[in-house]
Amino acid sequence: MALKTVFFFSLDEILQSAPMYQYLDRKLFTEAYQIACLGVTDTDWRELAMEALEGLDFETAKKAFIRVQDLISSIEMAVLFHHLFNPGAEGVFGGL
Repeated sequence: MALKTVFFFSLDEILQSAPMYQYLDRKLFTEAYQIACLGVTDTDWRELAMEALEGLDFETAKKAFIRVQDLISSIEMAVLFHHLFNPGAEGVFGGL
């Protein structure tokens, strides 16, 4: 007997992603965060975090990274800060 893989998605997660992306398109990160709190996927949270980070909304980026407990993206955030505030620097870890 073959086993079937069944995926269940919350209707809220699917429905709230579209409005969140509409706010992201307009660079309204705080509003996008408020919509995301109603229910979006981890992928959507990561997208919100990166978009907010690129838009220099550090508070929203931090909160979104925390929601998905994404330590790798936190490292990316540190690298981005380094490049923003140290233009022309070789690397974030002294050229390593």
